[in-house]
Amino acid sequence: MSDLSLTGNFEEHPPWDYTRRTMLRAGLGFWRMTAGDDGPAVIMGNDVFLKMLGLDQEHFPRLFDEYLRTLVHPDDAEAVARHCFEINEHNPAFEVRHRLLIRRTGEWRW
Repeated sequence: MSDLSLTGNFEEHPPWDYTRRTMLRAGLGFWRMTAGDDGPAVIMGNDVFLKMLGLDQEHFPRLFDEYLRTLVHPDDAEAVARHCFEINEHNPAFEVRHRLLIRRTGEWRW
């Protein structure tokens, strides 16, 4: 079985940990953003998500602004950013349909 771990420390977020483990068992690709008042928003993705994009952990953009600029379709970036920053402890999940750049083919996919 391949390593489906997600980089980052999620020990302080038990509900997210349960969701993450469930998604890993299902073989789903996913990403998570952490943002604080003391620094830039950071994004982390599991290996399944990165493989879908044709990337590996070394080449995945860690800063959310870079992720938006390099992987999210320009017409969708504003909506993705808005939804991500509206998330809080009372509204921890969201769904936003957007296109991502598949690096190995250069195609945009929903």
